[in-house]
Amino acid sequence: DTQGFESLVFQDRHDSLCQNVIMSREIHYNKNRQEHCRHYIKYKDVPDVLYEHKDTFAKNLNACKYYIGRYTHNPFISWLSRTENEKLCEIKVSANTISIKWGLIRNFHCQEKNINEVQIQLSYKEKTIEKKLKTFEDTDLEVRNEEHLSCYPWTVHIKISMIFENLDESKCKWYDKTFANCTIMEEKNTEFVQHIEPTKPVFEIKNTTQVRLSEKHGGKISCVQYILNVVFITPKIKNAKLILNYDHEADIETILDDCQEYVLNLKMKSVVGEEVANTTLKYFPSISKPTFANNSIHFAFLNSRFSNCPNVNLLLECKGEEKDKSTKVYDVAGVNIDLEDLTDKDCICRAKAYIVKDEFMSLRNWTDWFKIDGSEMSGSTDAASVIIDWFKTVWSEISGSSSAVAAASVTLSIVVIAAVLLIVILVKRRNKRRAIEEMDRMLEMTPVKRREDILYDTDDDYYHVLH
Repeated sequence: DTQGFESLVFQDRHDSLCQNVIMSREIHYNKNRQEHCRHYIKYKDVPDVLYEHKDTFAKNLNACKYYIGRYTHNPFISWLSRTENEKLCEIKVSANTISIKWGLIRNFHCQEKNINEVQIQLSYKEKTIEKKLKTFEDTDLEVRNEEHLSCYPWTVHIKISMIFENLDESKCKWYDKTFANCTIMEEKNTEFVQHIEPTKPVFEIKNTTQVRLSEKHGGKISCVQYILNVVFITPKIKNAKLILNYDHEADIETILDDCQEYVLNLKMKSVVGEEVANTTLKYFPSISKPTFANNSIHFAFLNSRFSNCPNVNLLLECKGEEKDKSTKVYDVAGVNIDLEDLTDKDCICRAKAYIVKDEFMSLRNWTDWFKIDGSEMSGSTDAASVIIDWFKTVWSEISGSSSAVAAASVTLSIVVIAAVLLIVILVKRRNKRRAIEEMDRMLEMTPVKRREDILYDTDDDYYHVLH
């Protein structure tokens, strides 16, 4: 009668589920019409044959009794077998403390008589820490003479040695009525492995008055070697190391010579040797838009580091505003220009400062465009130059892309957007010819094969860009 089966419930909630539950199973049924206690067994491999079996009549039950046998079940062992791929406990590693907190395993109320030993082995950086417990109680391990414990990956091995009372099959027969002298003590071991990932803050290197290391999310600086590795990209000299102070700063200019240009790569590594921060710094002379006086052009330094350097030179790029669109480049010693040295006075120019010409000339900043005679730039000319220069920069970046299809698609879109902006500016200034010329310049810089892809209607005061 299946309605007669009930779940096993311990009367005391502190009873241990960490031991074997030994059960005896019987089936009680009524006598047949002949007042006999018989049942019939049918086996799967011989479904057509029934085997008769005679049972006893239990007067105290007033029913026939068929004794099936005994078996054991251990809720704790059963749960452990399903927990192999889960975390058996939560382990947190801080500066010099390891905290072990047991989770569901504590609900089994394992008794000392059932747990021989709980052995925990924690390994990191070729070192091992061992702890032996008798119960599953939360504990903290203090680790002396060590630091940055949370910065390393850890491997945790947990071995649980147990002992339980179990049935002795050689003594306990299925028809026995009692458990007297029918059990033995059985040992069982199980092992688990857990991995603890290291703390990985996100760092960045900032260059203000000094080079400073900071955590991007405002967290605490930890797990890093307080050494700033300086790699000299130019000039090619021996790399250097700087020790960060208590404010996580280093004065990098202490290792730089005066009146010398530099491109530096700065790197920081974690205590486990992984790179956690990387940035590139440029130390180039930078100049402002010029002033005009006494038939000469004067530039002021934007960075004081080079203000007293006699070896700074200028690269001047000039182009005509109207008929002659060709570009001329001048090398000028010093940061002042005598207008008598320039052959063409009807042009617009821009300048950049340098000490030594090298492969990093493109990293140096240009000034804004200015008229060589010192007069004010027209709004259309200035805006057009800005858009053209911006387009050149974007196109140079896209050209280096590994995806040619994406580059072509994005380029054409940029052409249209830039052209619209440029034409609106120029048309409002009623400079139709200038608009068409600048459009042609844009088209020459793109991979577009058919100029019919971009059309402009010159019959109207406003030009329409069609794609």
